[in-house]
Amino acid sequence: MDVALANDDINNELVATISYIGYREDDQYILDKDCMFTMKDLIRFLRRDDDNQLVRRQLGKSMILKNDLIPIIKGHWKDTELLSLTIRLMVNLTQPAIVCFNGKIPNKDQSQSRYWLEIERYLHAYKQAFNDTELWTILAQQLGNALQIPVDDRDDDDLLLMERLLLLLRNVLHVPQDDNQENVSNSDASLHDQLLWQMHSSGINDFLIYVASSPDETMWTLHIMEMVSLMLRDKSGALLARTEEASTEKELESRRLKAAREMAEATRRKNEYNLSGRHSRFGGSFWVKDMKGISENNLVYHRQLSGAKQMSFDCNKNTPRVPKRRLPAVEHVKLRESPLSIRLSLKGFCDQFLNFCYNSLMNNVRDKLMHNKSQQNDETYYFKILKFFMEFNRHKTFQIALISETLSMPIFHFACQNIYNFYDGLICNKEEGIPWSRRLHYTVCAYKELLLNVATMEQVEDHCLNENAKIIKSNILYMPEFREIPIMLLTKYDPTKQTKSYLKDLVALTHIYIKMMEKECSKNGNLLVKEKKKMRKKKSKRHSAIKQSINDWEDLSKSISHTLSNFQDLEISTPMLDSLPISELPKTAKEEIRNCLLESRYSEAIATLRICRNKLSQETDDFGKTNANLEEELLCLKNIFIQNDIVENKAHSDSSSEEENFALQAGVEKKFDITNYLKKFTNAKILRHYVDLLATYDENDDSVNHYIVKWFYRVAHDFRMHAMLYQLRLFLIFNKILSEPPVDRYKELVTFINYLLSRFFETAKSNPVVYIEILFWKSPGSCYEITEGYGSLSKEKEERKTKGLWSEDEESKLIELYQKHENSDDIVGDILKDFIEFSEKTRAQIRRKLITSGTVTDRERLRKRKRSEPQHQREFDEVYPEKFEAEENQTDKEDGEEEIDIGELRSIMNDVISTVNKEVIDAVIQCLQLAITTRSQGENDDEINLETIITTNEDIFKSAVTQEFLYFLGFSNRFDEDDITWYISSSYSTSKLKSLKSIITQELNEFLMGHNPAFTEYESNTTLRDSKTVTMNDYSSSNEEIEVNVNGRKRDASNDSDNEEITRKRKKRSKQILDSDDDD
Repeated sequence: MDVALANDDINNELVATISYIGYREDDQYILDKDCMFTMKDLIRFLRRDDDNQLVRRQLGKSMILKNDLIPIIKGHWKDTELLSLTIRLMVNLTQPAIVCFNGKIPNKDQSQSRYWLEIERYLHAYKQAFNDTELWTILAQQLGNALQIPVDDRDDDDLLLMERLLLLLRNVLHVPQDDNQENVSNSDASLHDQLLWQMHSSGINDFLIYVASSPDETMWTLHIMEMVSLMLRDKSGALLARTEEASTEKELESRRLKAAREMAEATRRKNEYNLSGRHSRFGGSFWVKDMKGISENNLVYHRQLSGAKQMSFDCNKNTPRVPKRRLPAVEHVKLRESPLSIRLSLKGFCDQFLNFCYNSLMNNVRDKLMHNKSQQNDETYYFKILKFFMEFNRHKTFQIALISETLSMPIFHFACQNIYNFYDGLICNKEEGIPWSRRLHYTVCAYKELLLNVATMEQVEDHCLNENAKIIKSNILYMPEFREIPIMLLTKYDPTKQTKSYLKDLVALTHIYIKMMEKECSKNGNLLVKEKKKMRKKKSKRHSAIKQSINDWEDLSKSISHTLSNFQDLEISTPMLDSLPISELPKTAKEEIRNCLLESRYSEAIATLRICRNKLSQETDDFGKTNANLEEELLCLKNIFIQNDIVENKAHSDSSSEEENFALQAGVEKKFDITNYLKKFTNAKILRHYVDLLATYDENDDSVNHYIVKWFYRVAHDFRMHAMLYQLRLFLIFNKILSEPPVDRYKELVTFINYLLSRFFETAKSNPVVYIEILFWKSPGSCYEITEGYGSLSKEKEERKTKGLWSEDEESKLIELYQKHENSDDIVGDILKDFIEFSEKTRAQIRRKLITSGTVTDRERLRKRKRSEPQHQREFDEVYPEKFEAEENQTDKEDGEEEIDIGELRSIMNDVISTVNKEVIDAVIQCLQLAITTRSQGENDDEINLETIITTNEDIFKSAVTQEFLYFLGFSNRFDEDDITWYISSSYSTSKLKSLKSIITQELNEFLMGHNPAFTEYESNTTLRDSKTVTMNDYSSSNEEIEVNVNGRKRDASNDSDNEEITRKRKKRSKQILDSDDDD
């Protein structure tokens, strides 16, 4: 009650204050003597308004803007001070309602929601009051006067007046359209259209173009961008571009009318077949045959026979209430077709905007957005402008020079970045998801328009434009961020927050991007793309290091305690600690104490501890108390010894985690498989969104229906997943489409429906349960079992598992054959030849069984031993005679070391260089050289991990051809989670490593000399220098020529006639690698 009385007092005070502004007499407005002070008081009242916006609502209820402020401007515009004060008050009154409520729509509080709607109603009344020709003329005149003043001569009052004029125009244009009050058809002039005509007639549009194009007025670019975006918010760029003169428009209207008549005639002819043969007024009741009612008798039908086919039991049921949080999102902007005069004026404005200021404005705005010189969410207006004018230019004349500023790779990256940002905002802010979904929608529309412009550039007969389009397209297909956008957005589509128009644009975007991919893959079969590198979880060594330091302390503690008990306070000098400031002394002293303990200098460690304790007794207790006994001093030494190790391991783990994150961002380059990419879309969640969109087929554009049918055809025909489309809801939509009159726009839909239904009935003959399956959404595995039989997928998996099982007879026969071929060079191969029942077994399975049964203890005995070819051996002797003889004599003394088949080695190295890169051979040579160095010095006799040596590019060991090469050389491997690690076994002697390095280096030299006559001798820059050296200049120039030839060979490998033979060998080697991996 007290609050109501207080509100009444405030309202009475406001009404009394408003009366002191002035009054109207005839056609003139008479100002009160206290008019200026009264308006200042009103501005102060608005600044101190409460959360319920009491002052703002009372001023709106009094219609102060229409009754007082506008007449003041029209009658007293020559008074500069009064005009500035009036415009300032009008800007405050017309600010958007969302600004009054701190940027949030009050949905939860009913009273706040009621106040919100009240303010929206007052804003719409303000917008109607602005539909005044004289008012717009005065505003245009004031804006022109402000622009005529040179920039350097403008004072603060001029700048404030100009800014307030632009803000006033922005606020008026920002008021949303109220369909309930205006009640206009789509082609009639709405209130927004009338204001656009007033701006065109008064010349304000020309001022906006001048401000946007002038290099001296860049401070107003964000205001201009926002105003232009609001002017064109319910317009379509394609519709404005196709707007013609009156005669052409009449022809278009006649065509539409003719199409509507044809549709009505087709509907009439269809309804003629549904008329009953009986008289239309015939009543009575009928039995429905083969349909039981409540009793055992047939159902009784009490309506006319004409509606018997549409009989339904749902007509009398109550529609279930949908919760508010599950209601579909409401369209925030509805496109409408304005009258011809409005469209022609806007078309002229858009032409001038494109020709004079589009590129410069977008450049300035983007610079401010990138450097945080704008307000929050100004990116939304940027993408709206980009989408509209690029669409307008594409449908009009497509002059690439007019939109060159927004058709480049930086703009694509900017759009991609904002898509991810707005998507994260939508996911994180669930309660405020509607604003984020709108921002995401505008960005998706802009990105779609960018793709359409790139596709149009390819169709233009201009070589320069075609090359630029090719560069842009290759970049957006190469980067993984662009490829993940359609999948991510379709999977996370939420109909309660995102509108149907957003889904239409998203489906169109997906279709355009996939078409680009298909076209590029058809031209270039070996399309390379970048993929994100999977993060490999490294085992944490921090805990083990701490445990090791504790164990070390236990070994040292006895000696340290003995030294403490016999320690005498000798004068031990510590000059390093004496020169340090007090702030750096604790850290340095702890490191010195730990080093002394590790080096068994226990007396120095104890002396340093006591010196620091005396100096730092007041700052820290890390060195013990002043009167500490021997046990406390021993505990202090232990804490310093272990704690310092913890800090070092933590710093090491932080640096290693940063390296892992960097490796994840770097990614790897792989060959693109478009089939695997498209299969990511074949899931029930994405398919459900397509079905929901097809439900509104009569409201969709023909292009949207085409995109849906095209994707359904990919799923059904290309991927052989017809069963995924066996869905009851989709069949009901098909039934509705087939019941439509035969129209050309549904011809493609009807063709696909007939195709899918024919496949459905074929499946039903072999699997009658499919009639039940249409009630559920299905996965790809379920689709396979529906068509191939239930349990077929699990049977195939079991067959793969049971393929490796052995019976007792097979085991005994295997042992017998092993004893027979024990001295053979290829034991496993001879076993496969002698026993045909083992033909289904792989070499890896036979080796594994021999080892697990205990028949063979050394796995090396089961490897295939090969001898070198005489011809290649002679060539090898000619190049390195002395070196080979020494290594051959040493090798013959080693037991179990095999010779290398140089002919097969040359073939494998040829495949590696042609398919992967010469870097693989360089890396192997470097690994061998480092292994030789460490083994010869006796530093490390353990296994040597190849990936720990080559840290710059670990992915070179992941190629199948590379793994084939390493397997041939005899390197070992092991699996770590999903990764494979290659290492040099400790059983490799130094002589064998030298022999391998020499042979690989020789073969690489011969290969390079055969493909580059200018090259005389190869020497890897990663190995140690031999006695034969070349100058750096000769080496670098030759190396560059080598890279050119090798890369050229790599590019031409796809067109080589021997490509099939290389592929066959590679598959054979890969199978051997996989077999050996199973043994490990």
